[in-house]
Amino acid sequence: MGVLEWLRSRSPQAAKCIMVAGGAVILFGFMFYTDEVHMSQTPFRLGSYVPDDDAESNMVSPRQDQSRRKALLEEYCQKNSSSDMSPRRMGNFFVSDRYKVLYCKVARTGSTTTSALLYNLEFGTNFTQQEYLEHQGGTPILKRLTSYTKDEQMLRLKTYKKLLVVRNPLERLVSAYLFFFGGKDYFVGKTRHVLYNQHYQDMLETIDWKIPHTEDYGVIQTTNEKYHVIPFLAFIRAVTEDTGRWENEHWALMSNYCPPCQINFDFIAHTETLAEDLNIFFLNAGVIGRENVFPPVKTAIGKEKMWDFYRRIQIEDAQRIGRKYEPDFDMFGYSLEESYSLPDYAYFDIVKIFEDFCNF
Repeated sequence: MGVLEWLRSRSPQAAKCIMVAGGAVILFGFMFYTDEVHMSQTPFRLGSYVPDDDAESNMVSPRQDQSRRKALLEEYCQKNSSSDMSPRRMGNFFVSDRYKVLYCKVARTGSTTTSALLYNLEFGTNFTQQEYLEHQGGTPILKRLTSYTKDEQMLRLKTYKKLLVVRNPLERLVSAYLFFFGGKDYFVGKTRHVLYNQHYQDMLETIDWKIPHTEDYGVIQTTNEKYHVIPFLAFIRAVTEDTGRWENEHWALMSNYCPPCQINFDFIAHTETLAEDLNIFFLNAGVIGRENVFPPVKTAIGKEKMWDFYRRIQIEDAQRIGRKYEPDFDMFGYSLEESYSLPDYAYFDIVKIFEDFCNF
């Protein structure tokens, strides 16, 4: 009788744990190997280049990048036509008559950065982003397209350069969660953190919340009541529901706030390359000598930081994101599969199996 058979006869659970552990070791080795292969064979993604030994030959020019981005959008729109040109959507366009530019604003895509830049260019100011935010409500203001007559709107839509900024939906969701809810490791008690966690307490229903809870992210104590910080999992399950109950512009579909299939955008910028994209677009729009007001190049939320959040959710929840935000992924050249790679999935599934079998 072998050791494993003997152990199975004495303790089936212990034998099962050993088998799972052995399988995990083999699978981890396979994952690390395939991850290395994946990194050396990464396919083209918009706003990036293939990282091989001859990277220079794989560089994507800004013109090629724009051509591919617009071609993807056109292909999507041919298959999924829509005629929604409602005033609500048109109200998201901001106007620069000075440079003949229309910017369609989408929340959590670098909209404050882009709006501050457009304001400085339109009015000759040198506001920082913080100064721009503090100036909100003052004069002058950037006009919305809907503040013009119908004829004036149509003239601008036909003749002005139109800018749209989009973002990887996975990054955008993390950005919205961090900014408004804070989360377990980032909650600092800002007014918006308190208000959003308080207002969206019913998101806890999506994870069968019980107090005390193993995923308790902390308590917000107000004068009269206690509120719990919303976990990322509850946030994801709530915003991917189709009921509209927790709808908010900061995590709604990007395509819901601009009409990308009805308006022929001249330039599609990505938040991941925002500084470079804005420089290219406004240079083409005739902006010269205002380099001091353009945003610096910043590091976007990286894959490692995204995984600080997405490693806490299961494959099924990632698939919910894919279904809810499928139009944004498809329209703008992002991929749930590439962002959420197989080795990461496999790792967390195996860990869960091991924990379940061994009662960890």
